[in-house]
Amino acid sequence: MGKERRKAPRFTIHQMIQIQFPKEEFVQAVGINLSETGLLCVTEIEIPAYTKVFIMLEMQCKVDTYMLKTDGVVIRSAPADGEIQTAIEFTSLFDNEKLKIQEYLEIISS
Repeated sequence: MGKERRKAPRFTIHQMIQIQFPKEEFVQAVGINLSETGLLCVTEIEIPAYTKVFIMLEMQCKVDTYMLKTDGVVIRSAPADGEIQTAIEFTSLFDNEKLKIQEYLEIISS
């Protein structure tokens, strides 16, 4: 097996995510897993690597529902297990957004 290259542990999710491309093009996606640095999702289409995207992900936190709205870049997008899996790295998280992701990951991992 190869050396683990992930920057943060992944947590399984299964929820709708909306991905927006430049020029107001939207793609619906279903999340597979989430970490503090990015997410893996199933998309309707293959998205070229290095495409900049805008992501909206609703997270049920301890006190409220938080809508994460952030930029990302597609790391890879390819058929796998009969579906198109797309990996996206977050590129512009603020500290409060990182804290909300951590809070959400604590809830779903317990």
